[in-house]
Amino acid sequence: MLEVATEAKEVFQKRYEECGVTVYVVQSGANVVCEITCDEAKKRNLHWGVDEWQKPAEATWPAGTFPVDDKAVQTPFEGGRKIVITVPSAECPTSLSFVLREMEPEEKWINGGNCFTAILSQPDEKSILSKADEK
Repeated sequence: MLEVATEAKEVFQKRYEECGVTVYVVQSGANVVCEITCDEAKKRNLHWGVDEWQKPAEATWPAGTFPVDDKAVQTPFEGGRKIVITVPSAECPTSLSFVLREMEPEEKWINGGNCFTAILSQPDEKSILSKADEK
């Protein structure tokens, strides 16, 4: 489980049983910390973006992350099992969307029927109202 400061407040936790992935998000000090852990160690990448597939700020990329296009990046799992993404609270997106890309024994995309989501923060009133206006 994620090691964070004692004042950490849980933001989101979800188990994606169909692919053996657990997501745990906490508010810890001035940061939001998202840990994505897989049950089984495999050669795989996290293919991810924020707020409905926007490319995340480069300062938030864990080591080894590389851009894929203008909407997403990929990050290799540490030891094939874990990724920790840290975002300053003041610049925190609302959500992180992701799929898994396994490379061995052959390339395989695992997406839960579309993509998986981790809630990073609650949307502000302005964001909610602008989405309502779009409808």
